[in-house]
Amino acid sequence: MLRTRRRFQASVESLEGKALLSAVPLISQATFNQVLKQIDQAAGTFAKTHNTKAFDAALAQISYKVPYGHGQLYPTWQSDEAVYDPAVPGSGMAMVRQLKADLKDYVQTSVAVGSIAIRGRWPASMFVTSAASVSPRTPVLSQTTYLNAFKQIDRAAGTFAKTHNQNAFVAGLSQISSKIPYGHDQLFPTWQSDVGIYDSTVPGSGMTMVQHLKADLKDYVQTAIADGSLRYR
Repeated sequence: MLRTRRRFQASVESLEGKALLSAVPLISQATFNQVLKQIDQAAGTFAKTHNTKAFDAALAQISYKVPYGHGQLYPTWQSDEAVYDPAVPGSGMAMVRQLKADLKDYVQTSVAVGSIAIRGRWPASMFVTSAASVSPRTPVLSQTTYLNAFKQIDRAAGTFAKTHNQNAFVAGLSQISSKIPYGHDQLFPTWQSDVGIYDSTVPGSGMTMVQHLKADLKDYVQTAIADGSLRYR
């Protein structure tokens, strides 16, 4: 599913003028550049420690540097985190590129719809094409993240089949759900219910549980796209 885009031709100067007359929050180019550097720093630390929780926490903190960023940009960044797969060479760099691309898209879109304004000298090209027809409040789910979620369910289920540690399995599902925009709050409770399908005395119940987990993921994403609560890229 492609994002709908339209041309946005307002000049940087006119946008700055609007900022003076409105109560919308400002973002400076210096802040924007600082956020880009902080993403690199967080990713560099993550490459050394492989601590996904600390990396996610760092992104959460960085998102506060952008107006409305924690509520509107951070869920998309959480989705981007799933681009990284330790088994896939180069996926870390791909994840960082996606984080930065979604930051730029968020700022472009927010400026275009007037929910934030800019300060300072920005490149005019930054605002030539902006996704103004889409609300900046709508987080993005990439196809890569969506497909990775299915793989991660299989991995978690495979580990569960060996260890029979239900608490660890539920914790794994919790972590996977956090990669889907609003997934931990809206999808994870359903997944917790699905875990009850498994019965060690019933042959095949494990496979049935996994099928339900995947079906509920698919249903959640389809419903969220249909009602406009997330975008799919």
